[in-house]
Amino acid sequence: MGAPVTAGPLETFQRRPGVVAFVAAFRTALPDLADGRSDEAIASDVTQVCLDDLRDPTTGQPAPDGEAAALRRIPSRFERNGITPDTVAARLILSLARGTACSRVHVVE
Repeated sequence: MGAPVTAGPLETFQRRPGVVAFVAAFRTALPDLADGRSDEAIASDVTQVCLDDLRDPTTGQPAPDGEAAALRRIPSRFERNGITPDTVAARLILSLARGTACSRVHVVE
């Protein structure tokens, strides 16, 4: 038998209870954008918001322009079925992310 498969940092992050909570809240709040998407795809998108937008990916520290970066990227990341989140929906997604998946992000060095 081969060595056991271990999850990398992104997969580990996507399994956090906060990410699971985000997926459930996203499905409830924005059903048109959630329709036809797997939980894994939604988790992947919010992981990018948490780790690439709100934090500097090279240092893991909060990005000074993190909110602006997230709001610029959320529409293309969460577009689905020809529906692109508008400014109000993008702010809702960011708020949901901050309250669930992105809360208490600890960077291990």
